[in-house]
Amino acid sequence: MSTLNYNYKTDSSDCDDHFYGSFKSVDVEALSTSLSDVLTRGKRTTTEQRNFSNALKQEYPSLYAKDAPLTHVCLKNAEDFQQTMNVLKNILTEQEVDFRHTDCRIFGHIFKENSHCAFKLHLVNLIDQEIQTPALVAYRMEGCAFSLTSFFEEIKKSLCKLGFVTTDEEQDFDVEFDDEGADTFGFSYLNLSCDEELVDHWCERLRSGHFEEISSILLLLAYNGENARNLEIISHHKQRLVDSIFVILANQNCNNNICIVRNICKVIFQLAGNGLVQLSWEKVGTLMSILIAWSHDKPFDVNNPVTCSVEIQRTIALTLNALNLVNAPSTYSPLLQQLNVVAQNSSNETVSKTLGAFVSHIAVC
Repeated sequence: MSTLNYNYKTDSSDCDDHFYGSFKSVDVEALSTSLSDVLTRGKRTTTEQRNFSNALKQEYPSLYAKDAPLTHVCLKNAEDFQQTMNVLKNILTEQEVDFRHTDCRIFGHIFKENSHCAFKLHLVNLIDQEIQTPALVAYRMEGCAFSLTSFFEEIKKSLCKLGFVTTDEEQDFDVEFDDEGADTFGFSYLNLSCDEELVDHWCERLRSGHFEEISSILLLLAYNGENARNLEIISHHKQRLVDSIFVILANQNCNNNICIVRNICKVIFQLAGNGLVQLSWEKVGTLMSILIAWSHDKPFDVNNPVTCSVEIQRTIALTLNALNLVNAPSTYSPLLQQLNVVAQNSSNETVSKTLGAFVSHIAVC
């Protein structure tokens, strides 16, 4: 039997520098110390933009304007670093983006149709000649650049409504969004009926492909399964597909990757939610363990920075309810108790209600 090839990991000891690769414009933290001495010697010519509090100077790392990527925006009313960070986190939460906040950085993932992008948002002190301005910078860590651009424009729009965008940026923003029809970036579903053997091929590659190929196939399955005709064709291969999926979930590296787990959960929900598949208690137990694992933050790892996902929790909770399970073997009692704790502590209404209903309806034999 062929085996999965998961030799995709980088050496985590390299941390940010290794993970950012060619996408990293500059190590802003490394600039902070060296810039502070230079800046204190400069003459103050612009009082309005440079009269920041001590907290701002201490907490905003510095970045030269020439090193900033195109995906950045200067901010106003942002002297309070923590308040600005909280506003940014609230915006991401409202957009239902799974993210991880650490220091002045936010790591997260965007899933749009059949594209994905891992990103880093960074609050910095942008230096242009002698003028310092707080700014938000977005870096693409991996995945689709178009998705990052579209996502960042939405962030700018939200910041503009809240009064956090400077006058010049606001004018540029108005021009950019005058034409609502300018967004030509989009996808349509594949027509899997034209080649049903494609799904069979995907199932084979899920067993023997390398990590990037497996991740890409799962994203294609998760997106194209939204179409009813495609889902019917996918269901013709459901047994082989489900078996392959749970082999992948048995691998710890895949289990820790949000792209893999998110798309697997979505595929299973599409099948279960339409009554196209039933799962054994062994497989249900695996899903319950995954939900619990993705309900809290783990130690930070730059290779997999996001370790808590409301989307994964919500999708599995809906899947468990859709399976219409009744009696659970007594060995699953500890898992059910942990699920009940997740349901009680979750701030997401769907997770709380759906998971709570599932636990309450299950009798332990």
